[in-house]
Amino acid sequence: MKTIAISGASGFVGQSLVDFFSKQNYKVVQIKRDILNNSLKLDELINSSDVVINLSGANIINRWSESYKKLLISSRLDTTKKLVESLNRVEKKDKLFISTSAVGIYDNKAKYDENGSFSNDFLSTLCQNWEKEAQKAKSESKIIGLLPYLSLKFPMTGAKI
Repeated sequence: MKTIAISGASGFVGQSLVDFFSKQNYKVVQIKRDILNNSLKLDELINSSDVVINLSGANIINRWSESYKKLLISSRLDTTKKLVESLNRVEKKDKLFISTSAVGIYDNKAKYDENGSFSNDFLSTLCQNWEKEAQKAKSESKIIGLLPYLSLKFPMTGAKI
């Protein structure tokens, strides 16, 4: 049985992925803050996983005061840095690492795909830095997947993101 470790598993997307993968007979392990803040426990969890999915980050739908912007940054970059450092430390390195970002990385003047140009605002800069941090896990034995947006439908709410 393949093991999938998910940071941000308690969020809207994370809860749905935990449910989906569990029903597909994957072992799903949530990377909670206490594990994330203990490098030995994190390394043990990452080493025993086949896939690591990074969904961490404070809720983007909030008033962006200066203090909240700092939380948006730290909740994404610090978490990703800890995951990447662990991925690079562990013995078993052949993993799939999927890290999310946000469609807000691109301007919306012409098109909404990865070939678009970046916006010049807070959210885009945050996303660019988030993706740069995730790319530090790249090696010959790891596959990195960056998802700047998700197009998932959640049947229980009918919501699309």
